[in-house]
Amino acid sequence: MDSKKELQSFFQESITPLREKWGDDFSIFVFCGAGLSKSSGLKTFRESGGLWEEYDVQEVCSIDGYNRNPALVQEFYNKRREQLKSVRPNSGHFALAELEKLFPKNFTLATQNVDDLHERAGSVNTYHLHGELRYAREVFGEKRRKQIGDIKKEEYNFWRPDIVWFGESVKYFNEVLELLEKSHLFISVGTSAEVYPAAGLIDHAIGMGIKTLNFNVEKSSKNFDKEVEGPSELTLPKFINIF
Repeated sequence: MDSKKELQSFFQESITPLREKWGDDFSIFVFCGAGLSKSSGLKTFRESGGLWEEYDVQEVCSIDGYNRNPALVQEFYNKRREQLKSVRPNSGHFALAELEKLFPKNFTLATQNVDDLHERAGSVNTYHLHGELRYAREVFGEKRRKQIGDIKKEEYNFWRPDIVWFGESVKYFNEVLELLEKSHLFISVGTSAEVYPAAGLIDHAIGMGIKTLNFNVEKSSKNFDKEVEGPSELTLPKFINIF
């Protein structure tokens, strides 16, 4: 059975009854990982050949590494920010933006990705749990600013990427958790489900009995109600078209 027929069957058996039960209150929660952005040409961190094989993670993704060598850290994120100029959202990003248009008041997208491809595809209600490359924040203050280009050398000790480093708290977690608990359908896209605490959202959804659906290139170790294996830029549009 091809993926579209499998999705149609799952939709009719599991999603249609929920939509009929909840009507206009039917709510969708989407959780995204690096696999979605990989299809746009962005390297992931953990895969073979990924960024962690090129850099010492503790040197470029921790406050201790920053304190030891701010120039190394800033140059690393300046390169990541520059790379964003050469990539575009893929059909998976656009599919999620289209889904949000169908449920504008009852749709939440929580992403582990630090790029801005969701926004460029048209997504609005998006929470970046691990921060955003195109923002910077003060090292010794609370200010936050848009950061399209490089952080300049004279600012290296005063402004840092607005990225959640190891040992720092995930952004918006309590707010996102509350929205998850109000949802009726949980969709996971392109994530290994190994990075906690963010990956705990999947465990929480399954534990609450929320209907769960996973789009990824390989089967998850989590007990999803439905698994759709394959590149999300190919499988997600098929699912959205069913709506």
